[in-house]
Amino acid sequence: MQEIIIVIALAVLAAGSYTDIKKREVPDWLNYGLMVFGLGTNLLLSIVFWTWTYIAYSITGMLAFFAIAYVMFYTGQWGGGDSKMLIGLGAVFGLPLSLTSPYLNSNSFLISFWFNLLLAGVIYAFLWSIIIAVRNRKKFVKEAKIRLNKNVKTRRTLLLIATMIFLASLVVDDYLTKLLLATFASLSILMIYMSVFSKSVEKVGMLKLVKPEVLTEGDWIAKNISSGKKIIAGPKDLGISKKQIKQLNKLYSQKKIKKVLIKVGIPFVPSFLVAFIVTIFYGNILLKWVNIF
Repeated sequence: MQEIIIVIALAVLAAGSYTDIKKREVPDWLNYGLMVFGLGTNLLLSIVFWTWTYIAYSITGMLAFFAIAYVMFYTGQWGGGDSKMLIGLGAVFGLPLSLTSPYLNSNSFLISFWFNLLLAGVIYAFLWSIIIAVRNRKKFVKEAKIRLNKNVKTRRTLLLIATMIFLASLVVDDYLTKLLLATFASLSILMIYMSVFSKSVEKVGMLKLVKPEVLTEGDWIAKNISSGKKIIAGPKDLGISKKQIKQLNKLYSQKKIKKVLIKVGIPFVPSFLVAFIVTIFYGNILLKWVNIF
């Protein structure tokens, strides 16, 4: 039974990855279908084995991942499709995972998956951003230079502080303190330039002008759209609604607005697929690295 569940989850993640890359959206029927499948399967297992644990773990996993998805969505990190996919996986595998398998030898499969997803997501987003920068290299270089020339004094001050912390780590005797100081300084320097990189990538490759008629529910509006003094839609919405799209189409037909600036997000579901496969065969990668060191 567990092998069937894994295959179905893999199939859903593969289909979601394809549509996310192709259309920048994941169909609701796919995500809600995964949720229903997860709750239904675990309810059936609870009935067959006459134990409440399967359905209880399923509900717990679904609620735990709902909380995470809620935070990720309302902080603008993910779209609605990504969030619903995560909730569906929580319902399928539960917290902790009560099914046993040669590959799933941990009682905290979802926790391992989440940590692997954090790692896979960072690497995936960085690689995707590099692709955007390369495809738009002339615009990217120009935009990056403009941003590097802004707030030069502040950036130099931060770099100086980070460098001093790093140098201090070299003379500290305690290994843990040395490691923490060096890591903090290195990450601080990296984040200064990563901020310039990410904002430049967003400006040249992730903003797009479109007609209101091509908008779909959940699209991110990059700039406030107003009619008179009333704001119809904007970045604070974190996903436009069908009602707002209808209003924008009406204003467009009346020639009161032109094209709409939207933010084209990174399709994150493929990173879910990668993290899922890694978790099945290798478990918690971050935990294994910690144990090595």
